[in-house]
Amino acid sequence: MDGLWVSAYQIQTEPNRGIADYKKIMRIDGDSIFFRTIGEPKNGFEAWNIKSKFKRTSGGIETEDENFDKIYIHEISNDSVVISYKTKNSTQEVFQKLNQPSSRINWNPSSNSYEFEGNSEKVNITFLENGLYADYLPEIEDVTVGHWHTIQESNNLFVVLDGLNIIALSVDSLINDKTYLSIHDEAKFSYTFKQQSLETPKNLLGNWELVTCDTLRTEHSLLAQGNKWSTLDFLRIERDSIFITNNNSKYAKKWTIGGANNLIIFPDAIIKSDSLERDTLSKREHIVRRNIFKIDSLSENDLIILTEYELAEFDGFEIKLTYRRKKN
Repeated sequence: MDGLWVSAYQIQTEPNRGIADYKKIMRIDGDSIFFRTIGEPKNGFEAWNIKSKFKRTSGGIETEDENFDKIYIHEISNDSVVISYKTKNSTQEVFQKLNQPSSRINWNPSSNSYEFEGNSEKVNITFLENGLYADYLPEIEDVTVGHWHTIQESNNLFVVLDGLNIIALSVDSLINDKTYLSIHDEAKFSYTFKQQSLETPKNLLGNWELVTCDTLRTEHSLLAQGNKWSTLDFLRIERDSIFITNNNSKYAKKWTIGGANNLIIFPDAIIKSDSLERDTLSKREHIVRRNIFKIDSLSENDLIILTEYELAEFDGFEIKLTYRRKKN
């Protein structure tokens, strides 16, 4: 059993609510076991990080950790093992064995953007330095915001994406500007992240005055009756900050480029200090998603941006703002 194992899928033998579907990583080294989970912070499941000595028994493994004292082994082969927790009749879980690289894999995607293909669609992902990421599907203009972090287990590295669902991708290798990753479910799925060199679009910098504000849909379930959409009357766009005038209020925001070189992302989210931790995650994602602009078209003197992205009955941007460059 020596080596690194990652949970792939569960075999339901009887109703068991004690085991969540989040990924688990298990490393066996001699008489030591290292067992960790990625947890589900939004649902109140904290991550485990257990290190313990163990001994083999006829039915499995007994550890010295009082919260994780027994693992039942049902089947084992060179590349998979079927185990259960708590009791022998608990839900069984299949773990797949991973190759362990001879040297430590170091990959930090912070502040970088990548393109990959998932479910036959191109996806652009931008990893923000504040622990958030923004996914963008160009074909359907879909935006997802979530949290990311990495887990190092010996020489292996995993990147955890906690968005609409939570997944843990194994970082298998790095070659030039490409990162090769995989995830184990009932089958193995492989992905190639190609790094993008995103640059501020030509003509975007400068002063812009609002010309028109149009709604893209007739029904707005999240806008209270009688309220008006924010119009962002004036924009002064600089390389790292955007200065905004809105209803005589002036403020500045740090921004970064993302998506397919067409998203203006404001990574800073304002969170109330008394927010619960598990609520803060989803609230912070919501604020960042609402503050993403899409550059719909851009010329020397005209700029059209889409704003107010909502994850509602119909995903998409709510408002189209048309600007004219202000001459000095």
